[in-house]
Amino acid sequence: MIQIEVREPNRTLPQAPAFFQPYGPEDHDAILAVFATLERAVNTSDGDLFDSVIGEDVVWGSPKGQLVLGLDLLNSIHRRLAANSRQYGSSSRFTLEALGFIRADIACATVRRIGLDEHGRPLIPSKNSIVQELALYVLVKRADRWWIAGAQNTPVIVS
Repeated sequence: MIQIEVREPNRTLPQAPAFFQPYGPEDHDAILAVFATLERAVNTSDGDLFDSVIGEDVVWGSPKGQLVLGLDLLNSIHRRLAANSRQYGSSSRFTLEALGFIRADIACATVRRIGLDEHGRPLIPSKNSIVQELALYVLVKRADRWWIAGAQNTPVIVS
């Protein structure tokens, strides 16, 4: 029989800091408006409208694992995708699932995009289609306006 000696650690790890700060309803509403713009852009197949809330120096992780740096390149991709936006459903609904403010001018948001059928019902994820995504967004407030500075989109896949 093997015995493993358990020792008390000789050092303690630092306490993890709390990152998120309280925020006001005006910032919450302004960030909701950013995601309402994304939803409207997807539902009208408008890549330029989608990118109208994204900063020039964006860092974007696509649902297919690509890293895109900068709005110029991202916009060319979003214009192409907008032309075929119905592949994700007749329309999409964006839902803000979590929001936290690191500072008064930096926020993190988790947003779920759900593809909807022609009757507005959620599509069910399958192995062959990406009808839902969960995305983490970093937003920065500049000149009293919220901008998306970074995003990582993750497809919801049924295994």
